[in-house]
Amino acid sequence: MKQKGFSTVLVLLIIAVAVFGGYLVYQNQNKSNTSTPTAESTTNVDKVSDRKTFKSDKFNVSLNYPSNWSEAEVQEHKDGFNLAIGTYSKVNSYNITFQYTKRPNEIPLERYKNIQEAVQRELGLRGRTEGDTITSAIYTLTKIRDISLQNYKGVEFISSVPESASLGSLTDWKFNSTVRKVLFVNDNYDIISIVGSPNNLDLTGGLDKKTVSKEIDEDYINEFHKFIESIKIEN
Repeated sequence: MKQKGFSTVLVLLIIAVAVFGGYLVYQNQNKSNTSTPTAESTTNVDKVSDRKTFKSDKFNVSLNYPSNWSEAEVQEHKDGFNLAIGTYSKVNSYNITFQYTKRPNEIPLERYKNIQEAVQRELGLRGRTEGDTITSAIYTLTKIRDISLQNYKGVEFISSVPESASLGSLTDWKFNSTVRKVLFVNDNYDIISIVGSPNNLDLTGGLDKKTVSKEIDEDYINEFHKFIESIKIEN
């Protein structure tokens, strides 16, 4: 069941990259290095708070999440890592994907910024009024709030896909077309992305994706924000 859950999140990440112009590379997904915690990443359970703490010693990043959620599944790449957790076995489940990428030293800052078109576009919401939108033919970004994390500046927003958008055969999946996202960057343009996504939607009785996903998002919004508040990066 756990493997099935993580496979679901991998497909969700692929959709997110295709739809929202994601910036992290999954070119090796068919040669997955997905692993349980190793010497460079550990997971511990705090019995008092009933939360699991994950730490990447390689990248000096730690975070925590509910202990009754799935074990963190991690993919490392040269410049960072991706982590996926959630309530995979449930109908109307909820998943969080965390992506951390350091700017490669060999790429100059301004050139790297120009490469990250999707990041620049999403950061365009920062400083704007709550409820403002950025719209294209395949998505709408709706500003929630500006947010900071240590020396990172960012923005929280809702990213939604119109029902009219064509995603080919992927439209047959019971994936939510609306996700909550927080994007952070620092002066070095290291990037942190957190996506909270309702999943495995129950659409029986004529319910639509937007209504069901909104209800799930509201149910888990506090856990989403607790997850963000738990993130620590040691420079």
